[in-house]
Amino acid sequence: MVELLKRYGANPLSGVKHGESIETEFRQAVKSGEVKKVRNMLALFEAEGSPNTLQQLATRDELGQTPLHLAALHGHDEIIRMILNHGAPVDPLNQEGYTPLHKLIWQAHDGGLDEIIHDMVIAGANIKSADESGRTALMRVIEANRTKLVELLLSKGADVSAIDTDQRGALVYAAGGTPKNFLILRLLFEHKRQSDGSLCPAIADQIYKADNTGKTPFLAACYADEKMMLILERGMNTGNSTPASRTAHGYRLLRAAILSSSKQCVKFLLDRGKDFIDLDKVYQDPALAASFAIMSRK
Repeated sequence: MVELLKRYGANPLSGVKHGESIETEFRQAVKSGEVKKVRNMLALFEAEGSPNTLQQLATRDELGQTPLHLAALHGHDEIIRMILNHGAPVDPLNQEGYTPLHKLIWQAHDGGLDEIIHDMVIAGANIKSADESGRTALMRVIEANRTKLVELLLSKGADVSAIDTDQRGALVYAAGGTPKNFLILRLLFEHKRQSDGSLCPAIADQIYKADNTGKTPFLAACYADEKMMLILERGMNTGNSTPASRTAHGYRLLRAAILSSSKQCVKFLLDRGKDFIDLDKVYQDPALAASFAIMSRK
């Protein structure tokens, strides 16, 4: 069709604004979500030869973003599919180290983009790639409460052991999220569970891991009893923490349970015995000791 129009004198670039390059016009059309214009321009590039198409799809703006980055950033799923179908690389990095998949997941909080994210993953997007803050696609979809996407990424080999620059892993993101993340928390605990029933080492290692602010998965979940109990019940029996490390965390766990008025968790921790809880530290804080006295009543 493009060749036929050109043969009869039509100018396929007649819509390009004066003074703008074809590359700039194409990126603007992608950014604005002008599906018809993007389709026509891709057809033109294709008519001029495949190398030209790939060259246009590889152009970058001042932030190092390709057309695929722009389409993903603005959630234009139809344009994303067109760009990928024309052979664009699925994993280019911009100047900040973000891939198009990272950009797309930012827009995924309402679930409307789950299908195109699924398609990008199936197309080979690197799900283990981390952005400049060390966050992976798995961490991002956990933050966005996208349970089905978490399932997808886990099934495709997402790295559950990854830790971001704040020393946070997938488990602390799931523990600190909204109640919807309870399902995600279970997915992480069940992921690659060992034959003896214990957690996979990558998840077990995060049970006691504190981030740069001292927050562990338990502390992140301190206002959700159900999640707190799940972490405690599974985490106490991983066999991957030494008695010394358990004792060191015991006070912090008990303090969080007391401050969040979680009687269920306080009782659970007390039942672990003196080898886990150092009550002397609790009694050194009068306010905490008073609250503890109330919380520990039968």
